[in-house]
Amino acid sequence: MPLTSATDPRRLAGASRIVPSAPRRPGETYVRPDLELPTLREIAIAAAEASVPVDVAATLIAEASLLLERLSHHRLSGALGLLDRAAGSSRVTRALSSGDADYLRALSCRSWRRQVAEIDLPTRVHSRLGDEIEARLAHTELLESAIRWETAALLCGRTVGNWGSDVVLGGFR
Repeated sequence: MPLTSATDPRRLAGASRIVPSAPRRPGETYVRPDLELPTLREIAIAAAEASVPVDVAATLIAEASLLLERLSHHRLSGALGLLDRAAGSSRVTRALSSGDADYLRALSCRSWRRQVAEIDLPTRVHSRLGDEIEARLAHTELLESAIRWETAALLCGRTVGNWGSDVVLGGFR
């Protein structure tokens, strides 16, 4: 039997409610997927290099991977560059809730109160990953861009997928 996060002895046994590392986007529910240890290791390395918790890193990598996959169906080249430029010029467009403000501070300053060794993904992200979860989470090179995209999306009250699609496809309407 291969070692996964489910068979890893460090996994919390019998947890009825998943409590991700704080702060995160308010109002989310989370799922703890079973991942192969090599995938966990790669995400942990990327997370440490970017100074973010592993569950935040995994969430942002997954969202970035899904966004770029969706945009590739439109045969657009240079989506990554467009998103990076748009994120660099993002501004607050609404009043932030205290939860959003805490999450934005943590993303911007890369300061986290605690680190959790488990990967907890928002249910809305996990449900879209399907059977290719390991392959999509393998895109650890997207993490730095994904942090900037998440910051820009948070500033305007949207998810990365909604924000990124609007940024790239908005000019084609």
